[in-house]
Amino acid sequence: MLDNWHEYKFWRKYRLSVCQPTYLSLLGFVNVQKYGIPLDEFGVKSSMVVIWDITNGSMKVDMHAFGNESNYCVDGEVVRFLDYGSVRMYPVLLEYGDKILAEFKPHK
Repeated sequence: MLDNWHEYKFWRKYRLSVCQPTYLSLLGFVNVQKYGIPLDEFGVKSSMVVIWDITNGSMKVDMHAFGNESNYCVDGEVVRFLDYGSVRMYPVLLEYGDKILAEFKPHK
């Protein structure tokens, strides 16, 4: 619940393109986000390796969040983070978000 609230507040403050928009949060109980196709439907099973390379290993601050394909979605032609409620992710997203968005592409 707290992670949902963090996610909403992070989106409202930074609106990073690498994050799927979180439009509304009902005090962290429920978040409303833009729909994106789950990354695992694209057969991508190596997000951890891709993100590790792009962030020069900085993703190690939260291996669960960055390494879990279900935390990503595909929106148009780009991969975005769907679940970014972990505050440990924020420094990495702020520093590498544009690079992740530019370099991490879905392939079907």
